[in-house]
Amino acid sequence: MPTLDLQSKPETLHAFSKLNAKCAATVLVLPKTLKPATLALVGESLGADEVAQNDYFVGKAGKLLSKLLSDAGLIRDTIHITNVVKVQPPANKMDRLGELGLSVNDFLPYLKEELTLVNPKAILAVGAHAMHALTGMSEITKWRGSVLNCTLLDNPIPVIPTLHPSYLQRGQMHLYPYVRHDIKTFAQVGFSIYQPPDPYEQTIEPTITQAVDFLSELLSTGTETCFDIETVAKQRITCIGWTNGPNRAICIPFRANVHTNYWSEGEQLMLLDLMRQIFAKPGLVKIGQSMHYDMHFLLPLLGFPREPLFDTRFAHFLIHPDAKHDLGFLTSVYTNMNYHKDEFKDWSQKQFPKDHTLWEYNIKDVIATHRVYRRLKADLQEEGLYDFFTGYVMPFRRVLFEMEHRGLRVDTKLMTEWREFIEQQELPVAQAVLNKMVGFELNPNSSKQVGTYLHQTLKMPVPQTALGNYTVREEVLEALIARYPKHRHILEQILCVRVLKAKELGTYLTAPLSPDGRLKCSFGSTVTGRLSSSSNHLGQGTNLQNIPPHLRQVVIPEPGQVFVEPDLSQAEVRVMAWLMNSPKLKQIFHSGEKIHKIVGGWIYDKHPNKLTPDEYLIAKRTVHGSNYDMGERKFATTIGKPVAEARLIREHYFQIVPELRAYHQYIRDTVERERKLVTPYGRSRIFTGRLDDETFRSAYAQIPQSTVVDTINIGTLALWLIKPPDIHICTQTHDSILISLPEDKVEWFRPYVKTHLETLRRVWINGDWLTIPVDIKKPKLNWYGH
Repeated sequence: MPTLDLQSKPETLHAFSKLNAKCAATVLVLPKTLKPATLALVGESLGADEVAQNDYFVGKAGKLLSKLLSDAGLIRDTIHITNVVKVQPPANKMDRLGELGLSVNDFLPYLKEELTLVNPKAILAVGAHAMHALTGMSEITKWRGSVLNCTLLDNPIPVIPTLHPSYLQRGQMHLYPYVRHDIKTFAQVGFSIYQPPDPYEQTIEPTITQAVDFLSELLSTGTETCFDIETVAKQRITCIGWTNGPNRAICIPFRANVHTNYWSEGEQLMLLDLMRQIFAKPGLVKIGQSMHYDMHFLLPLLGFPREPLFDTRFAHFLIHPDAKHDLGFLTSVYTNMNYHKDEFKDWSQKQFPKDHTLWEYNIKDVIATHRVYRRLKADLQEEGLYDFFTGYVMPFRRVLFEMEHRGLRVDTKLMTEWREFIEQQELPVAQAVLNKMVGFELNPNSSKQVGTYLHQTLKMPVPQTALGNYTVREEVLEALIARYPKHRHILEQILCVRVLKAKELGTYLTAPLSPDGRLKCSFGSTVTGRLSSSSNHLGQGTNLQNIPPHLRQVVIPEPGQVFVEPDLSQAEVRVMAWLMNSPKLKQIFHSGEKIHKIVGGWIYDKHPNKLTPDEYLIAKRTVHGSNYDMGERKFATTIGKPVAEARLIREHYFQIVPELRAYHQYIRDTVERERKLVTPYGRSRIFTGRLDDETFRSAYAQIPQSTVVDTINIGTLALWLIKPPDIHICTQTHDSILISLPEDKVEWFRPYVKTHLETLRRVWINGDWLTIPVDIKKPKLNWYGH
């Protein structure tokens, strides 16, 4: 091994001459010194600032790195800092090094010799290229925070990968705390105070006696258990993992060698009976990560587990809604266990994993999830959210699971008719109109065709990627509509054809139904707590939140029943009136008038009853867009007016409701000072990322949207708990719920709906009680309303 001469300079390394010759046509920047260091940091390549100052990490990314190091308790000057690539690639793109006649491999001999001489106790790999050069591993978003072995050096120095500061600066600042966590791990490893993962006891390939004994002990003395299944092609269970505490687990297989039953029929029945008893045991905390997936498979075998339940995904979502929530990420943040999620999981691939590989993977999953649970439980308690989570979030997930599992009944004949109508009539006509407008056959889904036409023919500035490809997403076209109203009709027709082809046909009317002909989905959440939905684990269904109203005709009640759809009246704008404490707006709501109608009268200086439909719609969109400080161009697009006219309309609204600007300033001040907002229900959101205009707009919407969604969801949970079996809660759409029930029970159930969605849901805001009225319209025979 080379030895370090304290008088050595970077130019004296054996690998220098060859590297210097290869880099003769560009600027080569070497480390300032070669001194022994406990810690070493390896970045990727140089930027313009680094070339100009002949040093590493001195630009914007370097300043952010310095802050990260300082926040983690480290002194930058004590760390040996270097890069893998010691030149600036063209356009700062590593994949363009070849244009300089260079490759990453050209720099590795020097890096190896450099790090061998410095001989650090730990290395921080900053960025994906640095991680790959040091460890051979890829996909840094998965491996960040893990403690890996350095494969570049002969001496196995531990490497801790983390995200590059420049990545955070590209809209990912919410990951700042996690990068800081990685750097703290790096410091702990370097200074020999890192606590390696606690060992755990695992039982794989159990005998029937071992399996029965483990489950029996869990049933009799266990207080918390994590369960997790692995599947064959997402269709059949291969094994179930169980924990009894965070350091002991068993994997109970049901299949071996892909298709062979592991147990005899009698043994399997015995084990399933014990598992059913565990699921039914009161007081035993059942822990899972995205446990809805497991429950769709386990429900027919074990029934639904009795409370208390704890889903680590949704616990983390409640605390940090802006972050990632997959188990790999949670494991990296809340445990010292290395990333393992790329090991075989689902037997859907052509080459099946060996049984032991899958079973050990299953054990790692349940151990990691159980350990994450312990940390998340403590965090929930510290944030004052534990009761909110266990008393509302988890019970409401049970309601959502039932909605997912049952799905929506569909009139398949009408669905086919709608699809054929759009395919054969509406879409061809819309395409023909577009072709006539532009003078040739234009494919609205072709970025090249649309971008070329808009840019070269209509002379509009169309954004382009680094490779020169046009970007013509929906929001880009909407922005062009606001800037170039004379081309509005063409741009709107392009969007119209896209909606018919991609949304109505491609997303909704061709959504795969379940074998029983029902439309299903999987429910998630947005940062405000609003529900989101997508196709389920089997690829069935679609996003139920955004189905166009006219297509909802295909959704019908259960046989012999009708739909009732209670919705909260003017919910978000009503909450906003209380939040900004506007006497004028609150008086309108107390009077029972429609807020948008009155505001329209103010904007257009006419009697509210004389507003045209377009004026009413503009007033409605003005209220919503202004409340959340929508950008000028987007607002102009939304109301269909030129930017200058849209600006005047919005300024008029701000003059009418001066409290709105004060509310925006209050939110900005609170977020800047505390980085946290709390709703009247106690839901909180921590803002960890960059504080820019988009962040503040999101913050303006946080409290009103969260308040509305928790009002409707808590009320829905209460109704679900008291309803008889023949009343079904089918789905929820932000401020309304869809209920299927016998027609003769509509009037009987109406007062319960009003009580739980309205009377019991009043909230205290700014020294005043707010009750959001619930509208319960007449029964209907399909979701649309007929």
